[in-house]
Amino acid sequence: GGPASWQVTLERLACTLAGGGLALVAAHFFWPAWEKDRFEPLMSEALLASRDYIRLLCHRAREGTGRGPELIPAKRHLETANSEVFASLRRMYGEPKNHANILQDAAAMANGNVRLTRVLNLLLLHLANKPPPVTESVLAEWENAASSALEVLAAPWEESDERSLDLALSRLEGVDLGGSHQNHDSWVFTQFARASTELSAMLIDALSKAEASKLG
Repeated sequence: GGPASWQVTLERLACTLAGGGLALVAAHFFWPAWEKDRFEPLMSEALLASRDYIRLLCHRAREGTGRGPELIPAKRHLETANSEVFASLRRMYGEPKNHANILQDAAAMANGNVRLTRVLNLLLLHLANKPPPVTESVLAEWENAASSALEVLAAPWEESDERSLDLALSRLEGVDLGGSHQNHDSWVFTQFARASTELSAMLIDALSKAEASKLG
């Protein structure tokens, strides 16, 4: 009931600091990890798995040696990565809206990679028949452009570079897969063109997001 002394002030200050320290320690161990932070590394891994799968498919298509043993593990790795991405996406749907603000972009990227996977799996089935080698140099050109596009998409979203995305899109769309090819290659190039379309859509979506982020 009497006047407060400096001892009381120091005691209350020490208690406040101790309480704040305990709160920070508790938050470090018990605060929820938002799914956004988990999703981006998983999406990046899936995109790079697509890149590796494409490289193996193109290599076998050029050699004309059919489906090699390395392709099945690559296919399984990509499909597992896609499954983990969608599991993360489902968890993100249950989070508060302010922590799920990338939900629409995340879903678009995840679905795009799944559609790309389906096209690549068709090419894998085709290789089981040991088709003749694809001799056109445009295949190597497309492989490099597709690999580059997936690497750009796999970069951290907060570091998305409009110039890199636009350059990857221009390079991918500059590959002419609809030219005159040998008859037995026409179906193969149709599938690569489908894969190119899916990749272009993913790049355009990422480019729109980067532009909107810049304006915001």
